[in-house]
Amino acid sequence: TAPSNDVAAPSEAALCAWRRDDICAGFARVDAQTQEQYTAQMLNLDINGAVNFKKGCYPGQEIVARTYYLGKPKKRLRAYHAQGDHTVPSAGDTLTDEQDVKQATVVDAVHCDGALWVSAIVNLRHGAAHLYRDHTLLVEHPLPYVLEQEDKND
Repeated sequence: TAPSNDVAAPSEAALCAWRRDDICAGFARVDAQTQEQYTAQMLNLDINGAVNFKKGCYPGQEIVARTYYLGKPKKRLRAYHAQGDHTVPSAGDTLTDEQDVKQATVVDAVHCDGALWVSAIVNLRHGAAHLYRDHTLLVEHPLPYVLEQEDKND
C-alpha cells in the first residue's frame, strides 16, 4: 500500500506553545505587518547566530553592515510575560514604562498556559525589566543568550 500523505494539523494548544517557546528563546516572528521594520541587530539575529557578517550577501546588507561596523544598535528584541488572563497585544502595539512613556514595540504576543507572552523591540537606554500594556505589568523573561554585541574583531 502507498504511504498516506495525510498530516494532522497541529492543535491550537500546540501552536500556542510553539509561539510561546519562540518568544522565550528570543526568536522573532516577523509577518507581513512587521516585515522591513527591523534590522537584523534589532531582532538579535547577530547574537543568536542567524546572521553571519563574514559570509556572502543578504537583503538589507548595507544598513545592517553599517550598524555592525560603525555603531551599536539602539534597540533590541526582549521577551516579557504576565501571569493571568490578559488581552493579547498586536504586532506594532506600544509598551510603556511607569510614566506611560513609549519604550518598546510589540513584535509578537500570545496567551498560553495562563500567561501572556510578548516579544518586543526595546530602547536599550530603558532598563527594560518591567513594561506595561494597558495597565498590565509585563516582567522581562531572560533570553538564552546575552544581549551584548559580539566583539567585531573575532
